[in-house]
Amino acid sequence: MLAAAAGPAFAPMQASFAEEATVTNKVVLLGDSVFDNRAYVAGGTDVLAHLARQLPTEWSAELLAVDGSVMADVRQQLERASRRHPSGG
Repeated sequence: MLAAAAGPAFAPMQASFAEEATVTNKVVLLGDSVFDNRAYVAGGTDVLAHLARQLPTEWSAELLAVDGSVMADVRQQLERASRRHPSGG
């Protein structure tokens, strides 16, 4: 569903990852306040922190989700991820 909403923006990232010889172990969170929930946990642990604790040491997580986003905004988030990591890394 997420890839379908992102449409053509997803294809260049796939091609970039396929061309890259090295693999970067990164989870990128796209979406809305389901992931960007720091404002709602009142000093508790947000989703990004929970995820980071669960990942193996060679992995990282990045939050590109934005509270208040809708499905149409995911394309922009994905494009932002592509600009931040143009070689897939």
